[in-house]
Amino acid sequence: NGKTIKGFLGGFAVGAIGGYWLALINPLIRDFAIAQILPPFPWVQSLKLVTPDEVFGIIGYDLITNWDISYIFRIQLLAVGAPLGDLLGSFLKRRCKIKRGGQFPMLDQVDFVLVAIGLSYPLFWLRLHYILVLILLTPLIALLGNWVAYKIGKKTVPW
Repeated sequence: NGKTIKGFLGGFAVGAIGGYWLALINPLIRDFAIAQILPPFPWVQSLKLVTPDEVFGIIGYDLITNWDISYIFRIQLLAVGAPLGDLLGSFLKRRCKIKRGGQFPMLDQVDFVLVAIGLSYPLFWLRLHYILVLILLTPLIALLGNWVAYKIGKKTVPW
């Protein structure tokens, strides 16, 4: 069964919808999450000083009322980059003689993030510490999500 066009398009759609949804709620939850949930390390607390302009590389826009076309384009690049990264990861696994469903540590967890960032970065830069946080947190979140899916019977392997 492997990778399908339907799966690629579904990944793109979920990524785009998720990106728009997160963009809408970000101003509402950002400061609360930094103050209440995240650890009190200075570099984490400094995130509350970051403006949307810095995060998205777009000057002078109001996230809720005035969506700049470049912001929408960035969401689209990230949304297409994630399933492309997944396809690239599968391609590399096959070249390494790893069967479908086989484990390739770290590649399985970060392939989609690396390609999504790589695709959008030339046009919309991210600060280095955002990239590092994404690369460090994504494997943990992916492993947890896969483990939960395995435990409830939605996956045949826990990775």
